[in-house]
Amino acid sequence: MGMMQDFQRGDKERRAEVATMLREADAFVKDLAKGSARRASNVAGMFRGLAREDAKRRSEIAANHTEVAGMFRGLAREDAKRRSEVADMLSEADAFVKKLAKGSARRASDVAGMFRGLAREDAKRRSEVAANRTDVAGMFRGLAREDAKRRSEVGAIREEVWGTAPAKKRAASAVVEKTPVGELHDRVFVYLANHPNGTKLTELEEEFGVARSQMARVARELMDSNKVEKRDLLYFAI
Repeated sequence: MGMMQDFQRGDKERRAEVATMLREADAFVKDLAKGSARRASNVAGMFRGLAREDAKRRSEIAANHTEVAGMFRGLAREDAKRRSEVADMLSEADAFVKKLAKGSARRASDVAGMFRGLAREDAKRRSEVAANRTDVAGMFRGLAREDAKRRSEVGAIREEVWGTAPAKKRAASAVVEKTPVGELHDRVFVYLANHPNGTKLTELEEEFGVARSQMARVARELMDSNKVEKRDLLYFAI
C-alpha cells in the first residue's frame, strides 16, 4: 500500500509537472505566434517596399532604355550621314586625282617639248659658236699674216736705216745721238705703232742705240703730246 501510494503521489506530481510544462509550452507557442505575426507583417511591409523600389527601378531602367535607344538611333543617322559625306569626299578625291593625272600628263608632254626645244636651241647655239670659232680662227690667222707682213716691212725699214750688221747698228749709236729730236720722235712712234703688244724702254734703247736718259725723255715727250701711253713697264702708240 505504501509503495502504491508513493507511486500515485509521484505520478500525480509528474502529471502536475507535465501540465505545467504544457501550459508553458502553450504560452511559448502563443508568444511565437504573436512574434511570427509581427515578423510576417514586417516582412510583408518590407516586400511591399521592395516591390515599390523595384517598380521605380524598372521605370527608370525603361526610361534609360528609351533614351539609349534614341541615342543609338541618332548615332545611326549621324553615322549614315558621315558615311554619305565620306563617300562624296572619296568620289571628289578620285575625280581630282584623275584630273591631276591628266594635267600631269599634259605638263610632262609640255616639259618634254620644252626640253626638245632647248636641245634644238642648244644645238643651234653650238653650231653658231663653232662657226664663230672658225671665223675667229680665220681672223686670227689673217691677223697673224698681217703681223708677219708688218714685221717684214718693219724689218725692211730697219735694214734700210741701220744696215744688216748688229755691230754696225751699235757703232752707229754715236751718230744717232746727233739725230734730230723730231726725227727720233717720229721713228719711235712708228716703231711703237708697229708693235701693238707694247715695248719696254730697254728694247727701245737697243733698237735705236740711244742712251736711256735720252730715250726716256723722248718717251715722256711723246706721252705729253698724247701720242704714246705707258701701261706698267710697256709703251704703246695711241
